[in-house]
Amino acid sequence: MKIKIFGERNTGTNALTKILRDNSHSVIHPGTMAELDVQALEWANSLKK
Repeated sequence: MKIKIFGERNTGTNALTKILRDNSHSVIHPGTMAELDVQALEWANSLKK
């Protein structure tokens, strides 16, 4: 099973992701830019300066 978790800040998505990873064999798709590509995150942060 493949799972993608969507949620707003402070809604428990990190806890839910950990529970699923610890208790299932499901593939959890990345939920943040940092998980997808560290270089893209650095580039996005450089735009803020």
